Amino acid sequence: MERAEVLITDRVLPFQALEIVGAVEIAVHGWDVFEARGRHRPIPVNLSLDLLRVVPWVISDLIRPCLFAAPVRRTPLGSPSDRLVALLGRQPRRDDFSAPFGS
Repeated sequence: MERAEVLITDRVLPFQALEIVGAVEIAVHGWDVFEARGRHRPIPVNLSLDLLRVVPWVISDLIRPCLFAAPVRRTPLGSPSDRLVALLGRQPRRDDFSAPFGS
């Protein structure tokens, strides 16, 4: 039987929230590692679009200051990867002509 909720310390969370948090952590920290190594790789378009849609479900203005910097201003013409990392307080690059993350 699939669990609809998960217990984390003293909190009960919907399992879907845990999946979203995990996906955000892996995608964005993967982006961080590539950036730190000077090897810019955008997060894949479809993953970025999916995460942009669901991030507001798990990152509220109440918890943002504890976990993330304020959103970075960006151009509306930025790639989905740029928009996602900017939303999470990272400075996106402007040269998304490189290969997608993971390739």
